[in-house]
Amino acid sequence: MTALADPALWTDLFHLDGHLPRRSALGPEDVAEAIRRTADRLSRDRPALLAVLLAPGRLPERIVAVLDEPDVFSKQVWMWACWISEATWQAVTDTAPEDTKLRSPAPEYAEPHGPAPEDATPRRPVPEDAELLRPAAARLRFLVLSEAFRGGSADNRDLWRDGTADPALDLGTVFGTNTAHLVVLRCRQARWEWHHCLDAYQSHPLLAAATPAEIESEIDALAFRRPRRGRPAAPWRGGPPGPPLVTDWDVIHDASAPMTADDTALLDDVLDRHLLPRMRLGRVLRAATYPAAVTAPHQHGWTATAARWSRRWAGMLPLLSAAGALTLAARGHFHAAAAAAAATYTLLGVLVVVFGRIWATAWLLRLPAAGTVGLFALLTLHPHWWQQPAGTWWAPLTLTAASIGYLVVEARNHGVAAVTSIGRATALAVVGAGHAFLVTVIGLVAVAPALMENGRELRDAWQNGSTTAGLATLGLGTAWCLTVGVFAQILWDDRPITAPLAHLRWRR
Repeated sequence: MTALADPALWTDLFHLDGHLPRRSALGPEDVAEAIRRTADRLSRDRPALLAVLLAPGRLPERIVAVLDEPDVFSKQVWMWACWISEATWQAVTDTAPEDTKLRSPAPEYAEPHGPAPEDATPRRPVPEDAELLRPAAARLRFLVLSEAFRGGSADNRDLWRDGTADPALDLGTVFGTNTAHLVVLRCRQARWEWHHCLDAYQSHPLLAAATPAEIESEIDALAFRRPRRGRPAAPWRGGPPGPPLVTDWDVIHDASAPMTADDTALLDDVLDRHLLPRMRLGRVLRAATYPAAVTAPHQHGWTATAARWSRRWAGMLPLLSAAGALTLAARGHFHAAAAAAAATYTLLGVLVVVFGRIWATAWLLRLPAAGTVGLFALLTLHPHWWQQPAGTWWAPLTLTAASIGYLVVEARNHGVAAVTSIGRATALAVVGAGHAFLVTVIGLVAVAPALMENGRELRDAWQNGSTTAGLATLGLGTAWCLTVGVFAQILWDDRPITAPLAHLRWRR
């Protein structure tokens, strides 16, 4: 806080304050020059640079003190935070090994900057600092620039409205007149920079020291808005996330604005590299039920809301069909249960065609695909295993426990906290067991009688046998397919069991 209290640090931005009542006259070159001067100051003052990057939560209150602004959540404070985050990013990224690339005060800037301290050289950031602090600078820049797009309650959105039909008349002048596009573009650029840092967080000393909960909180902030309860201070805090983050001006006036192509691309990467390996199924479902980019520019508002609810109701259809298959099997109607199970996957296939990749991702279709391998193994076994099963309860229990144990180890290896890994592994095992049951019912009731030795006896057993024996057979087959499906993950060592059914990615 001592470093942030230095008046010289704020001198470079002071001249902008006089322009704020008439911000329409504030040109992009004025803002760019002020940001560059502040970056020069930070590049010569290592304590101030560290204070901004390592204590960003103190930045808003310090800006309030400098501006004598009563409301820490005012748009004026946010604009200053945007300028400082841009200056900090420039100060970090412009640091180079050669001393000539380190910014030094030009003679004409001596008066606004004030005299350089006597120990200016030792206080300068070094290239090692730039490498170490780059993730912190990327995080600060993204969190500040994305604040206006966080959505939330109506009273929070009112903070960003100017009472006109065009929000760009207000927020679009942050970096100068007619620079609405710069706010959006820089926010998206900052988000991708921070995303790349999180992709390799184990290689950054500052990020590698974070706890699993802290990393997951940053991932939530990267991909999702937050449900506002009041107006919490930046940086973004944890808690249940809101809808996916939409970096478009429409979201300020319409919380249901659809995602842009850039939002969809980043969310897809976050799902693949962070949420699915950590088995965060709730976050995946929230992302899958939100409408993606639309082709018609006028298609938003109630249309986006209808699209979101259509996804939710469509997602209920396969669940209802699967529940029907389980109910029919419990009542001894095994052939009807097989038909319902087949209808479940037919519905899933149709919905994947309609809604695309993210829908297939949410249903974890690698689980039934791998479980089918276990079904093939069952078809090759001697019929004695279903005619006279010996371990009707302990064998499925052992197989299920082994599956959950494997999933717990996989979750821990992907950086999930100890207690949390047990709950997520159990939830994933439940989803896998549902898929394994559907695969088993289809395979043993509808397919196996036509392929197995003693197939007629198996068909008669499903038609005329006891319900208890049939359920025991299905239970053992389900546990076997679940275990084989989970342990089949070792066949694709570079992909988790939750990975989408995709092999090629067109990403730079």
